[in-house]
Amino acid sequence: MQKRSLEKDKERFAEWRAHKQARERIPDELWKIASLNIRTLGLNRVAQEFHLDFVRLREKAKQFGIVWPEVKRNGADGTGITFQELPWNGMAPAAASAPSVVLERGDGIRVRIEGQLPDVDYVSRLAACLWK
Repeated sequence: MQKRSLEKDKERFAEWRAHKQARERIPDELWKIASLNIRTLGLNRVAQEFHLDFVRLREKAKQFGIVWPEVKRNGADGTGITFQELPWNGMAPAAASAPSVVLERGDGIRVRIEGQLPDVDYVSRLAACLWK
């Protein structure tokens, strides 16, 4: 099988866009070209690179039977999860800054709470949702 060339595929889209009629729909051939890049780049990046609607791209990829790698999620068995408990006392922020809490997953997704801090139960539920 021939390797996908992102730049060549993007050039085909650019060429089509340069010559398309107003309000003309993207041909299925181009949707398939974009969809084939999902396996290596992921759905979100392909949508950004080709300037496509994320939801429409996902739908078209499903129509073409394109399967992308599953997101690796940390399981309940604790594999891949690092956790450090920090005591609330002694964590007072500097006087000039507003209080904040930052929750970050291993893949870089962050949730930041600033200002009036919620109670500990809320933060623990929020962290549980973040790591699901």
